[in-house]
Amino acid sequence: MTIFVRFIRSLFLFSFIVALFSLGAMFVLPLKYITPMLPVLVIFFLVTGISVFYFFSKAVTKRFSMFTNYFMIATTLKILIYLAVIVIYALVRRYDAITFIITFFLLYLFYTAFEVVWMLRLREPTK
Repeated sequence: MTIFVRFIRSLFLFSFIVALFSLGAMFVLPLKYITPMLPVLVIFFLVTGISVFYFFSKAVTKRFSMFTNYFMIATTLKILIYLAVIVIYALVRRYDAITFIITFFLLYLFYTAFEVVWMLRLREPTK
C-alpha cells in the first residue's frame, strides 16, 4: 500500500473523529457558538489535505531543493486560499463571522498538525 493511500485512509479516519467531536460539541455548546458551516469546513479541510499531500508526494520524488520549492509554493497558496475563504465568508455572513473564524482556526490547527506528521513520513524511507 502506498503512502498516499495510507494518508487518505488516515485522513478520512481523522476527519471522522473530528466530525464526531463536532457533533458532540453541537449537543454540549449553545448553538450561537457553533457555525452552521462546521460540516462543510470538515469536508473543506479533508479535500485540501488530500490535494496538498498528493502535490507533496509527487514533489518528494524529485530533488530535495525542488521539494522545498514545492512546499513553499503550496503552503503560500494554501494560506491565501484559506484567507480568501475566511474573508469572503466574513463579508457575506457578518452575523456568523467570529464563530466561523474561530472554528476555522481550530480546524486549521488540527489538520495542520496532522499534515505535518505525514509530511515527515514522506522524508523517511518506506518500511
